[in-house]
Amino acid sequence: MSIYGCHTILTGRRPLEVGDRDVLGIVEQLRSHDITPPKLLNRQIPRDLEAICMKCLEVDPAQRYPGAAELREDLERFAAGEPVTARPITIGRLAMRWARKQPGLAVTWLGIVMFYAFHRTKMMVLDDIAIRNVHAVVTAIVFAWATGAYGFHRLVSAYPGSLWPILGWVTMEVGLATILMSCGDAADSGMVVLFPLLAAASILRSRTIVVAYVSVLATFAYGFIVWLSLHTDSARLDPLLYMPVGLATLCIGCIQYLTLRRYGADRAKTPG
Repeated sequence: MSIYGCHTILTGRRPLEVGDRDVLGIVEQLRSHDITPPKLLNRQIPRDLEAICMKCLEVDPAQRYPGAAELREDLERFAAGEPVTARPITIGRLAMRWARKQPGLAVTWLGIVMFYAFHRTKMMVLDDIAIRNVHAVVTAIVFAWATGAYGFHRLVSAYPGSLWPILGWVTMEVGLATILMSCGDAADSGMVVLFPLLAAASILRSRTIVVAYVSVLATFAYGFIVWLSLHTDSARLDPLLYMPVGLATLCIGCIQYLTLRRYGADRAKTPG
């Protein structure tokens, strides 16, 4: 019996539907799609038996049983009602597996949570009236960013290989970052790191055209923020003070772009 046979026997379904894919396609599916735990398909399956099954199906060989003898011993322990060596998948590992399957959405949500936590902490610690005045706007933008990312993620999944959902997604991100910056201290704010981060994160789309588009768009957006800051600040600060962030955004984008070009990493199906 193959290692996939245990999952099929327990659930009545194959752990992976390979269809007419070739060997490389099957390997790619194994790397990007995790096996559905049997208990989600059949609630009657004992948790220890599910743990044994999932340990057999681990992609990483180090996480599987060393050999058939160890698997047999665990099955004998289960049959005798004794504790098994296999352990159920933890919430942390489930979260990591989910993030690997949709890196774009995972990174976006993680960034949003970290930013909002920083904003709330800064508001409570400094008790700055200026921060409190923009709190409602920041909350609305964060909510729009999170829900918009989920919506575009669904579009990416519904139209695999299409470029327009990805371009719409990254345009939304740069646009909301620009609006967010406009509500605060503009170019003097520490939030300017959002633009280099967007350029860096664009490599997760695995498309050179997306990397180039985000890098150029983020650079122009930062330039707009600088222009806005200079025209609303009576001090007329030196524009050269703001050049490093813009250059960093553009340079990061160039590095990502050349990396994808060098290794031919463009994918027809862009991960979301």
